[in-house]
Amino acid sequence: MSDENTKSEPLLLKSMTGWFSSHLSLLEFMQELELKSPDGRHLMNYDVAERVASFLTVPKVDLNQIQVVGCSSSDGSHPISDCLSPSEDTWWISGAESMPGGKGSEFVEFQLHPTNIRRLSRVGIHIPPLPQGPLSVRDFVIQAFDGGVWETISPTWRCENVPEMQYFVFDPPGVDAQLVRVVCLSNQLHEFYNNRLVTFNFNRVGFYSVAFE
Repeated sequence: MSDENTKSEPLLLKSMTGWFSSHLSLLEFMQELELKSPDGRHLMNYDVAERVASFLTVPKVDLNQIQVVGCSSSDGSHPISDCLSPSEDTWWISGAESMPGGKGSEFVEFQLHPTNIRRLSRVGIHIPPLPQGPLSVRDFVIQAFDGGVWETISPTWRCENVPEMQYFVFDPPGVDAQLVRVVCLSNQLHEFYNNRLVTFNFNRVGFYSVAFE
């Protein structure tokens, strides 16, 4: 490979791992590369670029392929599969005494695809606001399973006390994962516990539903 082509490799590798938002933009970039063999033949025609790009492009998450596969605990009031339902007639609530003082690390686990990773751009959470939702999640993080361990892949996000679905966006181009967890760190009454304004037991956490895009 020529010196000119060698200099292009770091740019190519960086681009493939984070700078392209779609299969088409990656394909267009690869077609523009002037990759040549030592005898001057062009190596990157459309067919080659299409084949390489197909291996390097991560498909976006598809709602129809997502499944709820587990949780840290549950009060059993509804199947955990209802975490993906937009209905306000179902919900997930963690088990008794699982969030002492309104704080802990209760989670629901989701499979974005049966066999492969998928590109995740944002997460939505729908909660019942106060006063009807004292157990509603307030602070949470997203974790992904990677090489045998769960790693936090988001900042600590906060659900405001509003009735609409709230969306939380990953930095572009998003994150790639197969298994993710929504890990609830506190409920809406946690700050009142801290201020000693609540003396009764709200040691659980929950939400109506979660959405992935």
